[in-house]
Amino acid sequence: MNVKVLCYHRVNDKLKQDINLLAVSTDNFRAHMEWLKNNFELLRFEEEWDIADKDGVVITFDDGYKDFIENALPILEEMNIPATIFVSTMKNQDLKMMWWDELEYLIFSKNMSSFHLVDEEFEYSWDLTTVGKRKKCYEALHFLMKNAIDLERRDNWLIQLWKTVGETRTRPNQYTMLDDKDIKYLINHQLITIGGHTDTHPTLRMQDHNTRKKEIEESIKILTDKCERAIETFSYPFGKYMEDYDEYDNEICKKCGIIKTASTNYGCWRFGDDYYNIKRIGVNNKDINDFINYIRAVDKC
Repeated sequence: MNVKVLCYHRVNDKLKQDINLLAVSTDNFRAHMEWLKNNFELLRFEEEWDIADKDGVVITFDDGYKDFIENALPILEEMNIPATIFVSTMKNQDLKMMWWDELEYLIFSKNMSSFHLVDEEFEYSWDLTTVGKRKKCYEALHFLMKNAIDLERRDNWLIQLWKTVGETRTRPNQYTMLDDKDIKYLINHQLITIGGHTDTHPTLRMQDHNTRKKEIEESIKILTDKCERAIETFSYPFGKYMEDYDEYDNEICKKCGIIKTASTNYGCWRFGDDYYNIKRIGVNNKDINDFINYIRAVDKC
């Protein structure tokens, strides 16, 4: 038997930008859930899958966007489908905004003709006069922010962009994340499980050991305190095992009481696998026919 763990991020019809293709429309999400409900046993992420009677599917969401509670939850409730949402806590961020969203907003929504990055290692200037040139700038900055710099430098680069724009740092509504009230509501919802997802969503393997430990431990403690119960599941930012995180991070999770960790490595969980580095299937805005073919293809991997 196997378990297909699906990884969603957002359900939203109104985004002005979505360069990372994180959003699924409400119509497509509804169609996905209806087909899954009719064809699989719907399991919870935290369950012991070894004792399941047949192949199953698990629904997960990463990051903790507000539109989960606005758009995804009503559909899950209607069909009685359980889901786990892995939340980045962002305890020191007043804006409560994911860093790639802030970068996307600045590059694509603001009137900048150019951007000059001041950095001792990566100083560079970009021409932003066309959409194509803005996309190249975004891709370069995203790659470096994810793979090459620490969290302090990442924030410094974003501040430089805001200074270039000439505006006060703000967060547009389309990037709103779950707040404390939302989390407290969800933790008591019979269909929903909340798991950890670090504090500021870094690529853990690119950080020093103290930062990695702090990102995991503090995020779990924050969620434990907010939810007033143990947090037992965790998904890794970006999530490629041995590329974005490794066994050092799994050991920290185990010491924090985490019984399952999720990766973004493609594939499904098979009987006999352990419960760490669980493979998942990333889902973007596929129509129902493409979605069905996509899910069925996983069995061939």
